[in-house]
Amino acid sequence: MMTSRFSRAINLAKLLWHANGMIYRAAPSRTILMWIVMLTVTVAPTIILLLQRRIVNHLDAALNVGGTDVWTFAIITIFAILAILQAVSSLGETLQGYLADQLQDLVATDAIERLLHHVGDWHSLDLHEDAKALDTLTLAMSGVKGYRDLTWSMFATITAVVGIVPLSIALGSVAWWIPLIVVLAVGPGFWMSMRIYRREWEERTRLAQDERRRDIRYNVITSAEHARDVRLFDLLPTQIKTWKQLAIPILNAVVNLRLSLLRRVAPWVTLFGFLVVVPLIWMMNNTVSGHGTLGDFVLVIGSLAAMHTLVVFLASNTGNVGSATTGVQKYLDFMHLEPPHLRGSSSNAELTALQYALTVHHINFSYPGADKPVLSDFSLEVKAGERIAIVGENGAGKTTLTRLITRLFDAQEGDICWDDTSIYDVSPLGLRRKLAVIPQDFARFPFSLRENIALGRVDNPLSDDEIERALSEVGLGDLLTLNDNALDTLLTKELDGGIQLSGGQWQRLAIARAMIRADQADIVIMDEPTASVDPLAEVDITRRMLDMAQGKTAIVISHRLGICTLVDRIIVMDHGHIIEDGSHASLLAANGAYAEMFRAQADWYT
Repeated sequence: MMTSRFSRAINLAKLLWHANGMIYRAAPSRTILMWIVMLTVTVAPTIILLLQRRIVNHLDAALNVGGTDVWTFAIITIFAILAILQAVSSLGETLQGYLADQLQDLVATDAIERLLHHVGDWHSLDLHEDAKALDTLTLAMSGVKGYRDLTWSMFATITAVVGIVPLSIALGSVAWWIPLIVVLAVGPGFWMSMRIYRREWEERTRLAQDERRRDIRYNVITSAEHARDVRLFDLLPTQIKTWKQLAIPILNAVVNLRLSLLRRVAPWVTLFGFLVVVPLIWMMNNTVSGHGTLGDFVLVIGSLAAMHTLVVFLASNTGNVGSATTGVQKYLDFMHLEPPHLRGSSSNAELTALQYALTVHHINFSYPGADKPVLSDFSLEVKAGERIAIVGENGAGKTTLTRLITRLFDAQEGDICWDDTSIYDVSPLGLRRKLAVIPQDFARFPFSLRENIALGRVDNPLSDDEIERALSEVGLGDLLTLNDNALDTLLTKELDGGIQLSGGQWQRLAIARAMIRADQADIVIMDEPTASVDPLAEVDITRRMLDMAQGKTAIVISHRLGICTLVDRIIVMDHGHIIEDGSHASLLAANGAYAEMFRAQADWYT
């Protein structure tokens, strides 16, 4: 037990040292000033009480001898010092609130920035496929609040300790046992505050996945993404009910924990609370009997009140330190979480222009936690400059293949080569600079129209003319007439002045973003590029996309087989294997799976 407590104390000291370092890095000069201000404000009350004792004793002595001239040089000096200390203390209390708010904001911002950078260390999608890692990330986001809380609580706790020491010395000069009475009076409350916060975080860790389920329901109810379906299917009552069913057990777990600790500590808090009166009774009797001075009595009354306040303040903030450091530990747990090891080298070497072929060699791949592989001993060669279409039923592995080529996931076995270079021998960023991708589930960024296009080439900022040309090329030129500052129009109704685009417009925007990227790319990958576009516009946009890929290697995944008439070669996939490979004409003549799919779609139009 002692070893466990000692280990916790060591860990707490390490976390406090780390947190102080984070605070100092976020704002060095403000951190130093905060320490000076808080220590000054904390020590000042003890000095003030000692000066007051001197004044009261002087006044009592003057009255006892019948004197009226009490204004000696020493007393005037004491009053001057007292006035200065009161002014400094008042100014310090105002300053410490201002500095604490600034430091809390700065350290939280710094912690979030570090967290976001670490999320970016996952160059693949593995983080979003790992439920345990997502639980750790959820707790880490809550842990950011720990840095905010710790910024104040750490200063408050240490300065409270510093303030208690001179008060204890002052009280001890009257009677050595008086400071112990105050500590005994607040000890149980101190124990409870330390215990409850540690137990609360244990509960939060246990309930992390339940909290994520609760928050997912909340987002479904409140987000614009789900708003339409929630209302069309009258989902609000059932979703609110489910949210509450998830939220109440979490709340009850914490409430019951607090209540159980309160029942254990309440009798002791009440009993020891009575002890604070004992020093006052003893001091009054001592003063009346002539064994103590009136100044000592005033000192004890003031010191007891100040010390009780400081010890309660210490207990409260020490409890907050316990909670906050636990939150910081959850934050660090995620920051210490290593992303899955990337295959090959993580160097910053860049690929040269594709000269011969992109070759997939006998790859095997299964998603995390899946029982069956999506691709098994899969091989494919795409020649430089070739335009191919990959078709097949849902679940055939088409999109998975593009995710492996773009290194959103790494194959467990096999290799993918860019000419003679394995894509695993360059960094994912170095590979992706050579690719222009229109993903199946393209992102709808709630940014301005300009930024939505400019994201396609962040390393070489676009001019407004280039952005306008890209919009016009995908049939979104009408958006440029929305207002005088059309490119600054926000594409979300959740912000003032924003608009919402249709599904087809969003897809055209994704295509325009990829077109911008294609200028520097060697391979263009289009995953269901016209799924949200009406049939009348499909042919026009398809031709534009293939024109965009002119002279480049193009890989098109589509359920609409009309695009297959415009490519050089068609790959038909089924359950992770290639079952047909050839041109549109040759596959129709073969009268196999492709011919069956093509004729079935053609029947809809005839």
